[in-house]
Amino acid sequence: MNQLLTSLIFFITIFVSCAQNCDDIMPLNEGTQWSYQSFDKKGKLTSTIDQKISASSNSGSAKQATVQQSIKDNKGKSVNNSEYNITCDGGKISVSIEKMMNQEMMASFEGMEINVDAEDLDYYSNLSVGQSLKDASMTIDVSASGTETPMSFLKLTVYITNRKVETKETITTDAGTFECYKITYDTEMQTIMKIKTKAVEWFCPGVGMVKQETYSKNGKLTGSTKLSSLVKG
Repeated sequence: MNQLLTSLIFFITIFVSCAQNCDDIMPLNEGTQWSYQSFDKKGKLTSTIDQKISASSNSGSAKQATVQQSIKDNKGKSVNNSEYNITCDGGKISVSIEKMMNQEMMASFEGMEINVDAEDLDYYSNLSVGQSLKDASMTIDVSASGTETPMSFLKLTVYITNRKVETKETITTDAGTFECYKITYDTEMQTIMKIKTKAVEWFCPGVGMVKQETYSKNGKLTGSTKLSSLVKG
């Protein structure tokens, strides 16, 4: 469950940065590639995430890109491959939490009925220190299919709250050195029990997420993700 939450936090936050238009918020041109490395609380590599924009198109002020994503474990074995779209309109990107779900976990529900009610996370080109950002939530209800009255056996709700732009910091990773906005927020996942975490993310204009850290409710580091390379199309 903790792995699911970490994946959810990461994919929710990978699409954002700050600047004046779509390409400055995130480079959405065909051929753009990001590579990330994720680590556990002791700094041990747990997975790598590769993303590539396979197609990009414009329609008026809006821009849409198709992203191919590949996730591998620490031994280089493929864990999940997926594809999804990102749409930007002017200085705003909206991302549904539903599209960021761990696809390996969702595949385990094959043959069952899954209902998802998800809000969008909104991000803007005019981020500033002290700014509060819109909260979002998502509910997944899994039940047995093929029955007259499906019985729910799993209900998962995720809340993303208290999103705030804290400050600007210089962050260095294997991909280079970047001037970033530091954004913090709280996450609560409810099933049979409640799991609360905190997250800190660093975003660079025209790049996207450069670094992300997750913490337990007691403030202990549980994992991190860092940009290892970027090739703009």
